[in-house]
Amino acid sequence: NLYLTSEKTSEFEGWYSIRNDNSLDYKDADVTLASGAVNFESSGGTPKPKSHRTTAMAFSGDSQSMQPETNHTEEYFLFHLPEKITLAQKSQIRHKFVTENKLSYKTVYHISHSLSRFRRNTPAQTNEIPVLVRLKLIAKDVGNFQIPAGTFKVYEKENGSLTYIGSGSSGIVEDDDIIKLEIGKTQDILCTFTIKGYKINKDSGEAELNAVFDNRKDKPVSIEWIEQFSDGRWEITNTKIKYEQLDAYRALFTVEVSAHSKKEISFKAKIEKE
Repeated sequence: NLYLTSEKTSEFEGWYSIRNDNSLDYKDADVTLASGAVNFESSGGTPKPKSHRTTAMAFSGDSQSMQPETNHTEEYFLFHLPEKITLAQKSQIRHKFVTENKLSYKTVYHISHSLSRFRRNTPAQTNEIPVLVRLKLIAKDVGNFQIPAGTFKVYEKENGSLTYIGSGSSGIVEDDDIIKLEIGKTQDILCTFTIKGYKINKDSGEAELNAVFDNRKDKPVSIEWIEQFSDGRWEITNTKIKYEQLDAYRALFTVEVSAHSKKEISFKAKIEKE
């Protein structure tokens, strides 16, 4: 769980759960959890996932931390539980293993538009494209261990009240790796793209594009806009905003828009085929 408490800080809770699907009781079991891609040998081919009824399973657990002792092998990161556990058949336990009350994060608004999806000679047309929201955290700020892959549920927290705003998934990360959570789209930033011209023949091509960003928030925003081209030899020839050439097919524009205002950007691009 990730609780956003301000525009830059958050609270973080990480849980592990152990469920016993067997018809056996485990008493004073010594348990180690492994983070990594583990393959289990099966003589019966690829095992099919089992269907579980959570209502038929006893659940126990509390909000107290049972902080695992961390270690690692060449392939896996290990979390050894410091206490032996007793787990009855068809039951589950859950413990909080990491908390962080002042975790920094960054909100990134981003959008992607592709000229490559248009036909060779496209008349003028207008499209509205949603602006997506990405949250970025640094793995080592969460803890000095490998963060297992999983789903993050994200809430806004204000005066003890929680508002669910989305969820995102992350793979295994550690140290300076960035946790990137795509939690959905914003309703307060609108973007309209207009293709004024798009013509390509066997020798050359030209494109003209206009984009309008409408920020309805009470604060200024920075939007990362990636434009994708159909051929790696395109060249942007006329624009008033700086951009970064990410690779042969993509250009990155960073658009700053003040609160309750609009910003219009246009560019022309051309290609000369050999």
